[in-house]
Order: sequence, then structure tokens, then C-alpha cells
Amino acid sequence: MLSDRTPSASCVPLSDRLLKLAKVSFFSAVATLPISIAMGELFLGLTGLLFFFQRTVARKRPAWPSTAWGALAFIGVAVLSCLVQEQLPRGWEGLTRPLWLLLVPLTANILDSKPARGRFVRTFTMGCAVLALYTLIKNPIDAYRAWHTPGTVFPTYRAALIDAGSMTRGQILMLGLVVTLTLLFQARTGKARSACWGILILQTAAWVLNFKRGSWFCGVFLVFLLLLWERRWFSIGVLLLITAITAALPPVRNRLSELRAELNIARGGRIVMWTQVLPELVRESPWLGIGYKQLTNEKMQQAAARAQNRRRGTGGTERAGDTRRGRTFVERGRNHLHANIAQVLAETGTIGLAVYLAWMAHLLYTSLRAVQAASPDDPESRRMARVWVLFLLGLFGNGLVEYNFGDTELLIVLSMTAGALAPMPQACAESTPSRPHMP
Repeated sequence: MLSDRTPSASCVPLSDRLLKLAKVSFFSAVATLPISIAMGELFLGLTGLLFFFQRTVARKRPAWPSTAWGALAFIGVAVLSCLVQEQLPRGWEGLTRPLWLLLVPLTANILDSKPARGRFVRTFTMGCAVLALYTLIKNPIDAYRAWHTPGTVFPTYRAALIDAGSMTRGQILMLGLVVTLTLLFQARTGKARSACWGILILQTAAWVLNFKRGSWFCGVFLVFLLLLWERRWFSIGVLLLITAITAALPPVRNRLSELRAELNIARGGRIVMWTQVLPELVRESPWLGIGYKQLTNEKMQQAAARAQNRRRGTGGTERAGDTRRGRTFVERGRNHLHANIAQVLAETGTIGLAVYLAWMAHLLYTSLRAVQAASPDDPESRRMARVWVLFLLGLFGNGLVEYNFGDTELLIVLSMTAGALAPMPQACAESTPSRPHMP
């Protein structure tokens, strides 16, 4: 009889099917984001639409994690900073970037269980493995072509290879080292351990070949911290030995020696941006900054000129002839200050910086609570909680010398991290086995 038949797949509620499709789209975004920002954004946009329809059909409000309030507050400050400067019409395109911070509540609703967060880590690892292979193939080829281009500006192949490196790829590979090592520690079979070792070696080679010093320093620190957490004393010794040998290689040693050039004012690098450009911009608009995404290379040149004129005692107004004659105070082609704190302060003022730092502190506090709440009897949950701590430390640490808060891929990774750790303290506490009450 029809009444005795088992319910078919068509009987599954529409809201459940929409949620399943939203999760498939979300993990597709996680897998493709390290390689293609366009594909990642496409899948994330689709995830948002599917999740919106799912909640509408289910007539259920989405969860709003505490880690999302800081993101929402920063979006508000970004819009307000443009409104105050009456630059909103020019800033509409730039204001689409902080909207990716709304991924925080979306991620918290998608990664609502321990298996889902584990799948996120595994998927991100595979995406980083593909990125590593892509980097190892593409960077040497691009460098060779640039070096042999007529009229090239690169005196050596090494210079062209350094230029082929990407700040974004370097930091994503840095985070890939963390998740791959975590999966290696959790691997229970020889086959799984071999796969993790292969991916780890691939990622490490690409991470070094990318020639980005910030991701080098932060990567070594994150791996050291992870091994320290795991109490892998022998592995820490191996890490230090490999680091010393790698740092002694001529290409790496030469790249590290170039750090001294950052202190050269004549070059117009970070030292000029932080000690001359930033104070002038803050003096101009201390509370809400010059407007989110409104900093240009021309404004940086003018601010540096004013600072240098002020030091010479000629007043704070820059001489227009300096820039017309082509005089360069700040390196050309840069429209940011190479640091999250400096950039946020310049564009959104002290109010924006306070919101940003408070949000970062809350994220770190929440992630550390998750580690503390994890049961010693559940090492997998404890390791998963540590991943978010290391992600935050890596992104914030690298952001001290790079403006990764303005990079779309890394902003998305930060938002996903903030959303993933949102339910962690409660979930970890629930995973803690209850102890019998002793009278």
C-alpha cells in the first residue's frame, strides 16, 4: 500500500535541501578561494542567497554570534568615515569590500558542528595544496619571462622571482602549514600521514619560493607555537635547524638582508609611511580619518612632502612644484601604508582603530576560551580550537607589516575564522564528558 512506503528524497523538507546546497556552495568557496578569488566570491554569493531562502522557508532567524558585532561596528565606521568626508559617491566601490565581514554570521551558521568545522579545515588544506603547486609552477615561469622581456627592470632572475611573489599567496600558504600540521597530528593511518607529509612539503617549498618575508617570520612562529602546544620537542629542534639552514641559503639570505632598505628614507618605503605620512594624515582627520578606501598614492606623496617641509621649518604646506617635477617622497604604485593599524588609523581615525583593535581582542579572547574549554580527553576538538588561535595570530601578526585587512582573500579568511570560532566555546564545553557528582 502507498501508506506503507518509505518516504522518498522528495519528502525531505525544502529548507533542509536548501541548507545542504548552501553548505556545498560554502565548501566549494573554501576550496577555490586560495586559487581564484572570482570563483570564491561567486560561491560565497550563492551561499548567501541559498541560506537566505532557507531561513525564509524555515521561518527561522539565523544565529548571530558575538564575534559578528565587531565586524558590524567596523562596517558602520567605514561608511561613516566616508559620509563625514563627503566622499561616499567615490567610495561606493571600496565600501563593497568590508561587506565581506558579514561572512562572520554566515560562517557561524554553516559551521555549526564539529564535523562541519573539520570539513572546513580539510577543504582549506586541499585548496592550499593546489595553490602551492600553482605557485611552484607559475612563479618561476613568470620570473623567467619578466627577466627576458626587452627593457626589463630586473637585473637578475632572482629579482624577477622575488617580484613574482604574492603577499596574499604567502599568507594563505602560511595558514596552510598550520592546518596541514594539525591534520598530520590527527592522522590515524599511515596513508593519511603520508598524504599530509606530501602536502606539507609541497606547501613549504611554495611558501619559501614566494619570497615574502612577513609570511616567513609569521609562518615559523606559528609552526613553533603549534609544536610547543603539542610538546613535540624533537620537532622543534628540527624546525630550528631547517630554519637556520634555509636562512643561510644565498637567495634567502639576500632577501632578508634587504630589510635594511626599509629603514632608508630615500627609498620612500615603510619608514616614510609610518613616521611621516601617517602622522600628517592623522593630524588632518584625527577622529574618523580621511575616509575608508580613500587613501591614494598622490595623497601619500603630499603628506610626505608636508612632513618633510615641516621638519625643514618651511611650514606644513607642501610645495606643488615638488610633485610636478616628479619628485618622489613615497614609493610609486602604493596606495596603502603596509600595516593594518596604520591604514585603519589613517582612513577611519582613532574611532575606527579602537573598533578594529577591540574586535581583534575579542576574537583572540574567544579563540583562547575555546582552547581552554576543550576537554583534555578530546584532543581533536582541542587541536581544532588551536587552529583558530593560530589563524588569528598569523593574520594579525602579518598585518603589522602588511595591509592584509584590505586584501579581499585574506579578509574573507579572517571573516570565516571569526565565524568558525563563534560556537567553539559552547561546542567544546558540550564535548567535555560530564563527571559523576561525588557526595
